Amino acid sequence: MNTLEAFHYEFKHLTRSRLKVVSILLFCVAAIYGLENGLGLYQEQIEEINKIKTKNEQSSQEVITWFEQGKKGPEERAHIDITKPFWAIWYAPTWALKPPSPMMVFSIGQAEQFGYYKRVTNWSTTFDSDLTGEIANPERLALGALDFGFVVIYLAPILLIILLYNVKGYEKDRDILPLLQVQSTKMRSWLATRLSFYLLIMAGVLLLLMLIYGWRSGAFSIDPTNLFSYYGLSLFYLFIWTLLCYFILNKGSGSTSNAVAMISIWLTFCLLAPAFVHQLATIKYPSGYMLDFIDAGRDELYDLYDLPQDTLEARLLSANPALVNTKAAKDSLISRAIINNSMSYLANQLMKKASMNIEDNNEQKNSFIKDSYWYNPVTFFHNALNAICATDYYAYQDFRKDIQTMIDKKSGMITLESWNKETVNKEKFLHYLEVFAQ
Repeated sequence: MNTLEAFHYEFKHLTRSRLKVVSILLFCVAAIYGLENGLGLYQEQIEEINKIKTKNEQSSQEVITWFEQGKKGPEERAHIDITKPFWAIWYAPTWALKPPSPMMVFSIGQAEQFGYYKRVTNWSTTFDSDLTGEIANPERLALGALDFGFVVIYLAPILLIILLYNVKGYEKDRDILPLLQVQSTKMRSWLATRLSFYLLIMAGVLLLLMLIYGWRSGAFSIDPTNLFSYYGLSLFYLFIWTLLCYFILNKGSGSTSNAVAMISIWLTFCLLAPAFVHQLATIKYPSGYMLDFIDAGRDELYDLYDLPQDTLEARLLSANPALVNTKAAKDSLISRAIINNSMSYLANQLMKKASMNIEDNNEQKNSFIKDSYWYNPVTFFHNALNAICATDYYAYQDFRKDIQTMIDKKSGMITLESWNKETVNKEKFLHYLEVFAQ
């Protein structure tokens, strides 16, 4: 029996099985549902970022108008003076944005757990509450929302099991296998050909869906390399599952035993191993380490305000040696207003250290999970797909780094400009806008 005959035989077998046909249709429905969720989230984030940019342009123009009209700020807030560096920089719109990749359509990943935009002030931190998630993806799954990555990683193997469990087992159950052995002397090749038929069906379904939604999201034209990398990795993942099924079917004694063996492997790798690793990681690296950050903000930060002015001056000069050559540093007495404007610089140094502790703890936890990949490969593939779509942990870690850079820049400029006793005009404000432009 050649390849075409084997494919023809399997096609008739497939069309006669309502269970298999319905399973393929349900898989397509789940995949489209997940893709629509991803596309909706992608479009929502793009729209929100565009709104932020428009709002920034409007608020910048408002401040420029104040300068042109000789105003020092909004009439209802007389204490604001935009000719002072503190208020001018405060009113210079500063946002850190993480534009979503069009590949987000295929794997939402951490996109619902972390924020994708942040209004940065000199008092901001990388772990502010507006950067933490609204709801995690597993919780969304419990509420009926899933993404395409979940379909590929967890549902595609189940579909393969449904399609393959009675391949060769059906013939054994009906005692017609000896007749087929007469027609095909190479039973292993015959079995592999039949399995490849279903793998090709899965590959075709995934390719069709990814091309359609890659076109709708723009990934096909904007990011084709990652689109096909995602497709290639998905195929490799399904090939591994097909290979596992091949060994089971080759040694299996019947459809029932084959199905039990396949489901057992799916439960082991898709449920038990990830749950086991997650539980160990939670025990070894509890979430209570965030308390260190909270304590730094609540206790150590507040302690700064109790320090005498000369101590604060010394700390500022030590933390930022560039202040030594400023106008204020040459005065016999630095005004309290300048010190107050510089407090955010010290606060940023303090909070940045606490943030680094959290990042280090997270990295240790991630390393622990990476070390489990050899017996927890499903998590590896899921994380790899998220990484291709820029929705993994490290994509949002890079975003936090961008935020920290903005905070450093903003608090540092407020401090340096205040110590230099700069007077802000329209041209200097425009320079601030360029410095903090996203």
